Amino acid sequence: TNDLSSFPKPTYDTGIGMHWSANFGNAYDTTTATNAVCVLRNIGATWVKIVASGNSAVGFAKVMKQNNIEPIVRLYRPSPLPGTLSASDISAIPEYVNAGASYFESTNEPNLQTEWSISIPPCTEAAQRTMQDWVKDALTIQQKGGYPVFPGLAPGGNCSGNQDDDQFLRDSLEW
Repeated sequence: TNDLSSFPKPTYDTGIGMHWSANFGNAYDTTTATNAVCVLRNIGATWVKIVASGNSAVGFAKVMKQNNIEPIVRLYRPSPLPGTLSASDISAIPEYVNAGASYFESTNEPNLQTEWSISIPPCTEAAQRTMQDWVKDALTIQQKGGYPVFPGLAPGGNCSGNQDDDQFLRDSLEW
């Protein structure tokens, strides 16, 4: 169905979210999660993006979900493009789903050189290559019980010949 109300979301969804620590090895234990709930509630956030390597943040995601905060799990890989999810990330998806997480991001900021293990191609080609890999990841995420999230784009970006994140998005959607 295309009805957005049928997708998982917090009961009292404010539409406010934040990106937790950008370092997957930092601040993803359950004690930190429990303390974070108060902070997130105080600012009205009901969504949180967490960065995880394999199952490193399952406990954090579970605490968030138990407290009516919807976790979005970014499955971290250094310089993930070109390429698809690792075996450890794929095997962790059902653990996150069982902990209550529904949404998964397999690639981040594909319009930045730092996310590529090779020289970033021109933007149209970078968007096409990103989509080829993302579709594979998206199907895997769905097969494991999750919902794939479109890769977050960096404002601007640094694709050769084009610094426009809007154009990268258009090229991705036209692929």
